[in-house]
Amino acid sequence: MIASTYNFTRKSDTFFKGTCKDVALFSAVSGAEQLKELENYGLIKREAFNESPPKVEYSLTELGKSLIPVINAMCTWGQNEGRMVATLI
Repeated sequence: MIASTYNFTRKSDTFFKGTCKDVALFSAVSGAEQLKELENYGLIKREAFNESPPKVEYSLTELGKSLIPVINAMCTWGQNEGRMVATLI
């Protein structure tokens, strides 16, 4: 769950406003799976619109919003310690 949440935080200003800008966006290949997983955990809400072409919007639930400080703390830690950790890998 954390991996999916962590992977879904970049370039999604309407999704995680103010979240760390250095986190990579989920890949298109696994994105649908990650979205479904986050929805199953109750972290996001999916709203489908009956339009052509099809349109779907995702938004954070209250539970999802409660993770923003945790994700931001992880981003801050990564920015501060990332270079040191990268040398160990």
